Amino acid sequence: MISEKPEVQTPEVQTTEITEAWAHFDARAYLNEYYSDLGSENMAFLNYYVRFFASLPDNAVNTTKLLDFGSGPTIYPLIAAATKVNEIHVCDYLEPNLAELNLWLSGDRSAFDWREFVKTTIEMETSATPTDREIAAREAAIRDRTTKVMPCDASQLPPIPGMTAAYDILVTNSCAEAATNDYNEWQRFVANIAALIKSGGTIVMSAVKGANFGSIEQSEADGSLYFPTVSIFEQDLVDVLTKVGFEPSSIVVESVPSDRPSRKYQGIMFATAIKN
Repeated sequence: MISEKPEVQTPEVQTTEITEAWAHFDARAYLNEYYSDLGSENMAFLNYYVRFFASLPDNAVNTTKLLDFGSGPTIYPLIAAATKVNEIHVCDYLEPNLAELNLWLSGDRSAFDWREFVKTTIEMETSATPTDREIAAREAAIRDRTTKVMPCDASQLPPIPGMTAAYDILVTNSCAEAATNDYNEWQRFVANIAALIKSGGTIVMSAVKGANFGSIEQSEADGSLYFPTVSIFEQDLVDVLTKVGFEPSSIVVESVPSDRPSRKYQGIMFATAIKN
């Protein structure tokens, strides 16, 4: 069911605070704030991806190429993907995010610890608690299947130079709507991202619901950084996916509420759609 747009109260955040924040983005601070625990939002993310990848045929692992577009410094969508796709590419706009990804993919001990996310994903898949060996095997599978980590820019067409209609599955989480606070520009960014998907391919996306800006808590002395976010709702996802070339009857949207009052948005929306 698609909900109507409620009125959203816009906090007092100066435009300069928003636009200058990307230059100071701290990938590890972001990870610590949003992924240090498995609250209901993160459980919903893992469950969503477990359900999606479980729906793929077993032989998809032989040929399917996946892109995680605008991945940030995270690997959580890849945990379930690693057993069902042949090759994984990851891209992001920010160098600190790519650096964090490369730390984890290289097995560096200083990398962010995703083991609880891996453990929980396997539990969701199997209804059993995995052994340390099984957790390590899944981490190894993610690293083996991830063959490219590269820059991308949703404001450009194509967003990855020289690459169009290359992917069977494109995953994108809180990306396009977190790169602008302009609705029309958000639609253009989604269209540019969609250009990377093959005809008949699938987009698997999440987006923050009813946000006016994003934030990351820095140190007590530095305070918060604020980031642009366009305020969108479920019907907006249906409309933009239809507009940029996805089969309307294939579009499925669901949502969960924000799991804590400190979040600057109402919830998380998930959508899948098949490209014409």
